Amino acid sequence: MKYIFCFLLLFTVYSEAQDEKSRLFIKNEDKYRCIDNTYYCWFTVDFVADTIIVPMDGNIFLVDSIPVQIFSNTYNWEQFSVKGDTAVEKEVLDDFVTQEMQYQEQQQNHKLNITKEFFRNSKGKNFLLWYFELPDHRDEELSLLQYDTEESAKIDSPKLVMTYKFTYTIGISFITNRNVTTITLSNPEDRQLLRSLNYIKQLAESIDVFGSYIDVEVISNRFKSKEYEYVISDSTKSINIPIPNWLNPCLSNYNFSYLLSFPEIANISNAIAIVFEYRVNEFAFDDFVQRVFENTSVVSYESIENINGYAQYRINSNNSLTTNYIFFENKEVYCWIQFVATQETYPINYDRFKSFIEKIKML
Repeated sequence: MKYIFCFLLLFTVYSEAQDEKSRLFIKNEDKYRCIDNTYYCWFTVDFVADTIIVPMDGNIFLVDSIPVQIFSNTYNWEQFSVKGDTAVEKEVLDDFVTQEMQYQEQQQNHKLNITKEFFRNSKGKNFLLWYFELPDHRDEELSLLQYDTEESAKIDSPKLVMTYKFTYTIGISFITNRNVTTITLSNPEDRQLLRSLNYIKQLAESIDVFGSYIDVEVISNRFKSKEYEYVISDSTKSINIPIPNWLNPCLSNYNFSYLLSFPEIANISNAIAIVFEYRVNEFAFDDFVQRVFENTSVVSYESIENINGYAQYRINSNNSLTTNYIFFENKEVYCWIQFVATQETYPINYDRFKSFIEKIKML
């Protein structure tokens, strides 16, 4: 039974293996949440709205009758690393918006006067806000083939045609893993510009970027019920690991493993992997620990402080990552938990990791 693997590669391997996922909306009593699981985007954004109408195709949808669009474009992430480098991040965002404006000017056949503003939300994520006034405030017709927002089933009258007079196009652009993602809205003639600017900044406050494909089931349950608690357990239910709401659940393509990503810091997502393995009589716990290290190409490792009585090891490597392993066992199951961080983010998230481990319950 050989399925010990290196989590440093797991996000990448799993991501490359998946087909592109669709964007979907869920609803609770107060708002809607858009879950964007497209390739290397993996983020959520919340809309406070009475209604959202989602089209059959395309990226435009209606939020309380206001047209909103979400689109993403890959940037040269290998050449321009935005991880931990605000200056490079601003350069990438500004370059993208400049290209977008050139495209808009060609479409409008008109020179546009764009206003731009960099800002950071309360979570520390950077955004480029931009907007421009539309020439002549002309009427535009918006035709949507609409779907029900949550069930994705065609409703009785799928054809919806609406005519608006728009005054401004407003957008925010931001980094989502290997993409620049943009959310735009059209400002109707009867709405003050400031109201739309404040609204799009509120959207920025709600954005969470995940480290891999989002576990839609868990996120939906969390969103719809404040009482919902996500607990990871082995199949015997003898090890129970409560997952705090600040940890982002991601999909795994192994039944015995689970992936979680920390809230991103400067476009860096630290990660946790949890792996269970059933005990075999002739397979000692020390052998299990040693086999994990043998299969992860570890240069060397050191034993550090125990957490909650569990052995903890820190990996010594030649790269910029710091990795901790936690090992524990009960009568039926071995378990190891891997925490991966950069040298810069490790001190920030290590205490969170410790508090996470301390809440593990074993029967």
